[in-house]
Amino acid sequence: MQNFIKYYCRDWRFWFKIIIALVALFGLLTNYLTNLLHLDKMIVTDSNNQVTYLWAVYDQTGTINHWNYAGYTIWWISFFTTQSNFLVLIWFVIAIICHRQEGIIKPLKTYFSLSVVVYITVTCLIYNFVLLPAILKNKDLMWGPLQWTEQIILHAVLPVLTIIYIVIFAKQSPLVSTKQFYRQKLGWYFIYPILYGIYGVIKGILCEYSGMHLKIAYQYFFLQITNPKVQGLSGIVWFIIAIILISGIISAFGGLYHFSMVKVTKRCQQAKNF
Repeated sequence: MQNFIKYYCRDWRFWFKIIIALVALFGLLTNYLTNLLHLDKMIVTDSNNQVTYLWAVYDQTGTINHWNYAGYTIWWISFFTTQSNFLVLIWFVIAIICHRQEGIIKPLKTYFSLSVVVYITVTCLIYNFVLLPAILKNKDLMWGPLQWTEQIILHAVLPVLTIIYIVIFAKQSPLVSTKQFYRQKLGWYFIYPILYGIYGVIKGILCEYSGMHLKIAYQYFFLQITNPKVQGLSGIVWFIIAIILISGIISAFGGLYHFSMVKVTKRCQQAKNF
């Protein structure tokens, strides 16, 4: 009990991790449930003001029979935002349970932790600078205060808190030089985004040709490579732009975070030796 009080209760990092985990859980649950409980509000209005309910299941008479909750759930899980925020939540849950093993066990070692930071950074930057401007132009957008809150949490608050904690305050495993990081480590961080991009395009094409509305067939507009014109450019051009942007974010911020971790670790070691 004394050790628990000493190493857990009196360590601010333990409580900080709990707060971040609770913020992540609140953001994800709110994001999921606010739409799940109001699928009737997820609509698209065409140029003739005809409304299409995206998740409605119709009977033979054309009347709404029920709502496609399973389809919505799979669609929600398929977002990079959802997956990267779940990754953050899982990391912090492990870090809470194994509080004294940061930098020791594999999920909490530096280079896995750094991947978590890089992916949540991709979520933050792509959403705020690419997706949000397009969302704000959507005439069917009906977000209330709660939905705006969870959007801010998942795409701004949680990414910033995660970056601050893992880069500055988390205990690190042995680090290589930044030059070695680019040569030996960085390439691994592209695997998940590449697999996600392949999955997103294939899934979108299958959904599109299965008759699903384009609004929900593709998770992001830049994955819709079959569209000859999306927001002024062809879908394939947007896809190439997205590849360049995401590759740049991973390379630039991965290196920046690693450089910062090296500097912070050196300063901590110097302070201990002083």
